[in-house]
Amino acid sequence: MPDMRLATKLSLLLCSLALGAAVCILLPLSLAERKHLLQQVRASQSVEVGQLGHACADLFQRTDEAPCAAALKTLLLLSDPGRVAYAVLLDSNGRVGFHSDFLHGDLSSKDAAPIAAEVARAHQAPAPMIQKFESGGRRLDLISAPILELDAQGSKRRLGTVAVAYDAAVLEESVRRQQRESGARAARAVLPGIILALLAAVGLGRALSRPIRAIGDGARLIGEGKLATRIPEERSDELGDLAREFNGMAGRLAELDRLKESFLAQITHDLRNPVAGIMAHMDLLLMGAAGPLNENQARSVDIARKSGEALNELVGNILDLTRLEAGEMAVVPAELDLAASVGSVLELLRPKAAEFGVALEAAVAPGVVVRADEALLRRLSVAHAADGNCDKISVSDTGIGIPANKLGALFKKFSQVAETKNKVRHVPGTGLGLVICKQIVEAHGGAITVESVYGKGSMFAFTLPRAQPK
Repeated sequence: MPDMRLATKLSLLLCSLALGAAVCILLPLSLAERKHLLQQVRASQSVEVGQLGHACADLFQRTDEAPCAAALKTLLLLSDPGRVAYAVLLDSNGRVGFHSDFLHGDLSSKDAAPIAAEVARAHQAPAPMIQKFESGGRRLDLISAPILELDAQGSKRRLGTVAVAYDAAVLEESVRRQQRESGARAARAVLPGIILALLAAVGLGRALSRPIRAIGDGARLIGEGKLATRIPEERSDELGDLAREFNGMAGRLAELDRLKESFLAQITHDLRNPVAGIMAHMDLLLMGAAGPLNENQARSVDIARKSGEALNELVGNILDLTRLEAGEMAVVPAELDLAASVGSVLELLRPKAAEFGVALEAAVAPGVVVRADEALLRRLSVAHAADGNCDKISVSDTGIGIPANKLGALFKKFSQVAETKNKVRHVPGTGLGLVICKQIVEAHGGAITVESVYGKGSMFAFTLPRAQPK
């Protein structure tokens, strides 16, 4: 069960335990009941043989066969069909005085010695006995008992022997039938309990897995950077303790992240003024304010100035991202003509695109009005497609694309894809641009997505709320 959810595993385990417990209880009960039924049947057979012998005693005392015949007919009538194979009554000399065949008109065994050795052995036994044997492909149980009378002196005198052969297979089927009937009654009584136990097992499995699943979801959200995530901790058991530890850990992580962001914002803010001063003096040097520069000096100053621009951009990006994440950057949405905004952005980008030999094309439907902060929107290169009550805005390229397993890292701070970095040309970057784009889009109430095929190109898309018609 490696791919099953934990709730399913727990439910199956608890259901298996419930069913196993039911089997462990019912199986011994079934075996005990079978033993008890067999004992009852044996006792009943012994009583039947004794009663038959008592009823047939007159056969030897007054040679009256009528009571014996009536008793034997009653025994056969009250028995299951085929349960009694035959019954025989022997006199004191061991000869047949009465046989169940007599009831069908067969008197051939009258006053003859018994053919079956088991019957002869029963006559020789001084006490009741049970013999098991096979005859004609049938398994038989011969139950016998001596027929006794008391004489004038109080001594017991043997008048004869009564023996009844029972079919063992019919007996066992009778026991099985009684077990099935009692099993059906037990099932009707136990089934509701089993169903309730199974339902309780499923409920318990889900109840146990729910807090574990909550911890897993919380860990996933924290891994995505949502450090304000907390999970319910009202339980008083070990899972509740784990939830409280998890929330404490999340709180400590959030505090560390806040301290880190505060430190980073302070450092970058403190860097801004020195960097601005350095760039100003580089400009003055290039303008000749400190005297003319030779070619090598001018090239070195220009390189230093470009490095300062990159550093200034990095400082600015970190400050912008810090303000966006803290919700401190003012977003002032207004109704904007999307085509005009895209056009102005393209005009700014065309010189740089021409420098790299890249063609820029815009496909924006005219007359589309969105609500956005124009200054922030200009930081996104856009194309347009309608999407319900929002406008889906996208930018596509035919570049080298991004590997599928790296798409999830694009919107993480300082993350850059090694497979694409500087593959076409050297492009300085810090891995903050897409993070800032994501924050800007979410500050407008939208969402940003990316689709890419490695080696063919990428498409970044986001949504902005459409301006409501007046």
